[in-house]
Amino acid sequence: EAWYQRRVRGTGLRESHIEAPGEGARILYLTEGAGIGSTDSLVLGIMKHLAGGDTPAVHRGTRQTALARAAAQYAQHPFSADCVSVNHLDTGMFGLSISGHGEEVGDILKASIGVIRELTNPPSDEQLDLAKKKTDTGDHISERYG
Repeated sequence: EAWYQRRVRGTGLRESHIEAPGEGARILYLTEGAGIGSTDSLVLGIMKHLAGGDTPAVHRGTRQTALARAAAQYAQHPFSADCVSVNHLDTGMFGLSISGHGEEVGDILKASIGVIRELTNPPSDEQLDLAKKKTDTGDHISERYG
C-alpha cells in the first residue's frame, strides 16, 4: 500500500492518495459547503436531494436517482454515485462520492458532474416540494439529536 500527499497548485490545499490492490476506485469530489442553519446549507441540502442524496438503500438492483441513471450509461461493473452535503457549525462540505471500477470511475464522475450542473435548471414544483420536505425533516432530526 502506497500513500502520498501533494500540494494542489494555486490553492495551498492538499490532495491525498491511497493506492491499494484491486480494480475498485473511490473519488470524493468536494468543495466547501455551508455551516448549520445558514440559508446556503438549506440550498445545498435541497440540491443534494434533487440529485439523489439520502435515498434508501436497495439490496437488489439500483437506486433510481438522477446520479445513478446518468452514471449507469458508463458502468459495466457495480458502482455508486451519491451527492454529499455535510454541515458543521461554521463550514461544511458539498460534492460527490463516486465508487466503481477503476477504468470507469472517471466517466461516472463526469456524468455525475453533469447532473449537478443541470440543477441550475429550475426543477418542477413537485420535485422542489419533495426536496424541501426531505431537507426540512433532516434538519429537524439533526437539531434534535445532534
